[in-house]
Amino acid sequence: MNEFLFVYGTLLSGIKNNFSKLLKTDSAYIGKASFQGKLFIIEYYPGLLNH
Repeated sequence: MNEFLFVYGTLLSGIKNNFSKLLKTDSAYIGKASFQGKLFIIEYYPGLLNH
């Protein structure tokens, strides 16, 4: 079974922080993707709801 993670913002490939480094080390980049949904701001975190 394959598991996929869609990331955006500070987790994108090429961004330098501890979490993006962890993703780069422990996962494989497949390619660009898009997602249709509605973006919300919850406290100060963004959230995305699939339509």
